[in-house]
Amino acid sequence: MNNWKTKVLSTALALSVLVPAASYAADETTALKVFSQKGFSHHQRINSENRQSLDTKMLDLISKYTPDSLQDWKNALAEREQLMAKLKDKAPNHKQKTQLSDEVKAKVNVIRRDLKDGKITKEQAQEQLKALGLQNFKDKKKAAFENSLMGQFMQAVKDNDEAKIKELLPQLLQQLKDKNQELSARVSEAK
Repeated sequence: MNNWKTKVLSTALALSVLVPAASYAADETTALKVFSQKGFSHHQRINSENRQSLDTKMLDLISKYTPDSLQDWKNALAEREQLMAKLKDKAPNHKQKTQLSDEVKAKVNVIRRDLKDGKITKEQAQEQLKALGLQNFKDKKKAAFENSLMGQFMQAVKDNDEAKIKELLPQLLQQLKDKNQELSARVSEAK
C-alpha cells in the first residue's frame, strides 16, 4: 500500500511542475509570420503569356486614349517580340557568362576600392571598366527614369487621369523604340 501512495504522489508532483511550463510555452510566440508580396521582382523574367496579357492591356489603354498612335505601338511591340525571339535563339542560355580571369578580377577589385576611397570618380571607374571590356551595366539614372516613367503611367491609370496618360503614352512609345534599338544592337553583337 505504501508503494502505491509513493507512485501517485510522485506523478502528481511531476504534473504540477510540468503543467505550468507547458502553458507558458503555449503562450509564447515561437515563430513569426513573414509576409511577402507576390509579384514581379527585378530579377524575374516575364514569360510570354504574361507579356502578351500586359501588351493587350497596354493596347486597350492606347486605343482608348490615343487611337492615332495605335499602329505605331503595334509595330513597336511586334518588333520587340521578333528581336526578343532572335536574341533568345542566339543566346539560349542567358546564364552562361564568361568567367573572368584572376587578373581581371584583381583589377576590378582595385577599381572598386579606389572608387570607394575616393581616389577616382564614378566616370573614371566606368571608363576603366570599359577598357577592361566590362561594359554590360545599366546606367542607374536611365533605369530610374524608365521606372519613374512607367510608375507615373501606372499611377495615372490608377487615378484615371486622362491628360497625364495622353502625355505619357508618346514618351513610353519612344522609350519602347529606344529599347528596340538596344535589343537590335544586342542581337547583332550576339552573331
